[in-house]
Amino acid sequence: MGLKYKILLIIISVALLPIFIMSFATARISTTMLIEKEVTSKINILHDISEKVYAAVQDRQLVGITFLLNEAVQTLLSPEKNSRLSQFQREKLSFEIEKMLQNYKYLNGTEALFLFAISGERYTNLPFSAWDLQDFTEKEWFEAAVAKDKSYFWGDPDIRDSSMTIPLVRVIRKISFPEKTGYFISNIRESYLFNLYSNFFSGDGSDFYIVNERNVVISHNNKEKIGESLASLVPDFVRDGEPEGHAYSNADNRQLLLIYYTDSRNGWTFINSVPGVEIKRGARYIQLFTYLLSGILIIICFVLAYFLTRSLIHPINSLVERMEKAQNGDWDVAVETDKKGEIGKLERSFDVMIQELKKAFDEMISIQEQKRSAEFKVLEYQINPHFLYNTMSTIIWLSDIHDNDSVVKVAEALSELFRISISKGSEVITIEDELKHVENYAAIQKVRYPDEFTVEFAVDDAIKSRTTIKLILQPLVENALYHGIKPNERPGFVGMIRIEGAFTDTGDILFRVIDNGSMLEREDIDRLNTFLQTDDRSESDFGVGIQNVHDRVQLAYGLRYGIRFVPADGLTIVEVLIPDAGSILREKDR
Repeated sequence: MGLKYKILLIIISVALLPIFIMSFATARISTTMLIEKEVTSKINILHDISEKVYAAVQDRQLVGITFLLNEAVQTLLSPEKNSRLSQFQREKLSFEIEKMLQNYKYLNGTEALFLFAISGERYTNLPFSAWDLQDFTEKEWFEAAVAKDKSYFWGDPDIRDSSMTIPLVRVIRKISFPEKTGYFISNIRESYLFNLYSNFFSGDGSDFYIVNERNVVISHNNKEKIGESLASLVPDFVRDGEPEGHAYSNADNRQLLLIYYTDSRNGWTFINSVPGVEIKRGARYIQLFTYLLSGILIIICFVLAYFLTRSLIHPINSLVERMEKAQNGDWDVAVETDKKGEIGKLERSFDVMIQELKKAFDEMISIQEQKRSAEFKVLEYQINPHFLYNTMSTIIWLSDIHDNDSVVKVAEALSELFRISISKGSEVITIEDELKHVENYAAIQKVRYPDEFTVEFAVDDAIKSRTTIKLILQPLVENALYHGIKPNERPGFVGMIRIEGAFTDTGDILFRVIDNGSMLEREDIDRLNTFLQTDDRSESDFGVGIQNVHDRVQLAYGLRYGIRFVPADGLTIVEVLIPDAGSILREKDR
């Protein structure tokens, strides 16, 4: 896939992601807001309905209190007082009670009024009604309420001859004692309750019903549901303990939003069950508008992304063509540009890079020439005619005095010296061979200058198997001998040359050549170090050996390596830093 299409894909992806997120979030938020608005509105309606229902049935409670406080009721229902009455008195009181019941017969929604004595005697405004006390007292709801010693309570709905009623029971007690003497029961028609809230019922597929404190449906717009338990209608409906709120249910294979309000005064819960599709109907219009707007934005993004990509890719393609020319060796590709922004910076950076590459190429040619010159110098240094002449003179002198052992020793050392110097034409040898080269050189010099100096080695065995370019220590030992120890000859003086070598903390290898000859002053040390860091050494009076070693180390390993003189009291210390063998391989690969 080309860069143009990649950029186009990235721009479109970055643009589409927030659009999709916005569309999804808008749909969710709009649905949530509509539901919250619907819930709040419905709860307010349920609260109004509960107030209307409570006000409508409150007069039944007042009637019950009226019968509770009535003297005739107290006398007739009390066994002690009743037993002292004559038949005439008893009939007179019964007539008064039945008259009272008839007077309340026309209360709105009243189906029947009953006054039952504990003994089972019944008084009612419906003389031919088949209701008995057992029709109430044997019901579970009645027994549960009596067990809780309630003064008045609502019963579960009763369905007889297509008549649906909800009983309100008032316990009649003696005024001066808590002893129960009977029950006043007012049967209220369910249709009366339904008419109180039917105007609020929209009939758009939603249901409205009232359940009592035992979660039994006492009123419903679908009359077949009256008397059923709430759990049978909506098994998964769970209230969170709050008196009002909403919950979801999947009863009848459809999602329902159940909005409820509980009246703490009578324990009734008013529930409006709304189909989920009705609630979300309004959200669909917002969603459709959001998706339409998103589609328009997507088309705009495509168009803008196309032209933006085109404006970006054209200068990049031009830059790629120039890069390909430079790759093929055409360095004359730099051009001036007046473009702004990142593309302009990229073109200017490319031009700077081409110039730097040309400069680096020229420097590389110069370094190669310096390297060849240094290699030529080291060849001259390896076959030092003066050193070879002196060594051969020493062998002749030893032969004249018939010191054959020394002749053999010097000849073997010289042979080994040249063997390591040649090293089959290889520039790299092991550090162990480099140390042997120093030992052979020292052995020859000790024959020439017996008892004038000693050579010590303190080299870590761990580095001996590592590799190095050859002839980096012997020139330093020679410098220590001729410029440090020999100029310091005095009676009894024995020079010391010590070669140390070990790994550094950074993994490099550090050699130190130490002698106790003529000590360098601090100014001389600074001048030597400055000299080694200078490119032009044509007029220097320093030895060619140290220059040659420093240059070859830096040519082989880089500018952070090489020779450094270190100040010390009574000693002259020269350090040589080279990388580990692994670094040599990477440097050669580079």
